[in-house]
Amino acid sequence: MGCYDTIIINCPKCGKEAIVQTKALGDNTLETFGVGDTFDSDNYNGAFQIKDNCEHCGEVLKIQIKNGKIIGTTCEAPKYIERAWGEVDEM
Repeated sequence: MGCYDTIIINCPKCGKEAIVQTKALGDNTLETFGVGDTFDSDNYNGAFQIKDNCEHCGEVLKIQIKNGKIIGTTCEAPKYIERAWGEVDEM
């Protein structure tokens, strides 16, 4: 198992609340983040595709990050894609 952080956002497709876990953002200290929150790192700027999909409709979830802050969800092509175990590919 291991530590992770949680992101709570509204799915851009169905509008329902989506709760997903990430090892790629934050310090993996079981914190919860949402729109308007800032991670400890400003490494990411652009669309970030989370490894989990919306549990309600299956939509691929992407958040827009600017200077480490979640500014909302997005439908644009991701600049970063989270993979297993917190690895991130930059497109």
